[in-house]
Order: sequence, then structure tokens, then C-alpha cells
Amino acid sequence: MLAGALVGVLFFPLTHFFGIFLAVFGSVFPDMDHPKSFLGRYVPFFSAFFSHRGIFHSFWFLLVIGLLFSSSLYALVFILGMFTHLLLDGMTYQGICIPFIGRIRGFLRTGSFWEELFFIFLLVLLLFASIILIPIIF
Repeated sequence: MLAGALVGVLFFPLTHFFGIFLAVFGSVFPDMDHPKSFLGRYVPFFSAFFSHRGIFHSFWFLLVIGLLFSSSLYALVFILGMFTHLLLDGMTYQGICIPFIGRIRGFLRTGSFWEELFFIFLLVLLLFASIILIPIIF
């Protein structure tokens, strides 16, 4: 969610909440198929039909969404939010599948001290982007 917020802040001024919301929504969207995720709690039927880290964690799905909705900046920000989710999931031991390459596994264990430290790093980066970079860019 934090990485999605970072994408939203980089593309939109802080007063443009809808763009930031779309980036955050894109970053949590791939976990909709997990019943305990932020979105999965509101749409529990998705976990009954889709396995976690299945189609929603696929670059094919990201490509289809991109081809269908790539005509607006809002869609681009949503897609970048999804991409950040896939990128960060690729850094975990569980990893993600990439077409024609196979499964890529990272070095972070979900729920570990190092994941929490990385979260703090992203939080500091988000604060830096929203306080320092945004006034310079706009």
C-alpha cells in the first residue's frame, strides 16, 4: 500500500486524492484473492474462485489491464500501483512467477524484522517524496 501511495504522490499533487487513491488501490488489488487481505475481507468470494498469488499476481493480468485501460493517466497510475505490488512480492521468499522466466524469489521473509525495516525505509521515502520532491516538481 505504501509503494502505491509513493507512486500516487509522484504522479499527482497531494491535493489530488483520487489519483493517489487509484495508485494505492492498484497496489492492494493483487491481494484481493487472499481472504485476510485488505480487499479480500470485503470480497471474500474471490478467494473461493482464485488461488493467492495466482492470476492477479501475474504479469499477464497486468498486461491485459494495461492494454484495456492504458489511455488515461489514472489507468497508468493504477497499473503502476499493481506493478509495485508485484515488484515487492518478488522480493519475498514466496516470490512471483514471471512469464518465460519462471519463479523469482527474493530475500525477505513476510512478517520478518527485515520486512519491517524495509517498510520503514519506504515510509521515509514516501515522506521525502511528498515533502521535498513534490514542491520542486510542481
